[in-house]
Amino acid sequence: ADGLFIAQAISDKEVEQGYKIINAAEKACVKQVVYSSVGRAHDAPNVPHFHSKFLIEEYLKKSSIKYYTILRPFSFMQNLFYATRYDKEKINFWTDPQTIVNHIACEDIGKVAAQAFLNPEKYNHQSIELAGDTMNGNQLCETFSKVLERPMKYVKMDVKDESTRLMIQWIENSKFVVDVNALKEEYGLNLKSVEDFIRDNRDVFG
Repeated sequence: ADGLFIAQAISDKEVEQGYKIINAAEKACVKQVVYSSVGRAHDAPNVPHFHSKFLIEEYLKKSSIKYYTILRPFSFMQNLFYATRYDKEKINFWTDPQTIVNHIACEDIGKVAAQAFLNPEKYNHQSIELAGDTMNGNQLCETFSKVLERPMKYVKMDVKDESTRLMIQWIENSKFVVDVNALKEEYGLNLKSVEDFIRDNRDVFG
């Protein structure tokens, strides 16, 4: 095979599996790997499921794979389906309403991966922080209200899972915001905004 796209689920064996996939790719003489990691993976050692992806990133960099690209997507816009699942008048989300969150549509991750495969030289050895839109909880609420034409209330969720709690704490403290315009300009990408995503899925949000 000429190319391999790697996207793994979170698990206790994620790092081990990632290493084995890369080893198998080397053995099969795969020329190019595009790895879907997570935003700022290198900057979150205390978030287990972020750090695991960083370890796989580093293993890939040290491998003999000729061409590799690391995609670092942030919060999937598809997570917003769960945010309104139980109450159509409320947005239940993880972060404080003032915290800016980087959002990316899953299909856009695929588009960037496709571009990397089509242009291996251009994307080689790059780690790309991916977001199609950035907004805080209050802005998210305003956007939902605008598109759905009804008032929405933002509610910060009570999270008990330790790994998720550490992730939220990191997001709220890091304050990292993707320069979406620069990303679009540099790579010629047409990335979906949160407003577009809500509008495209209005039948789901009700």
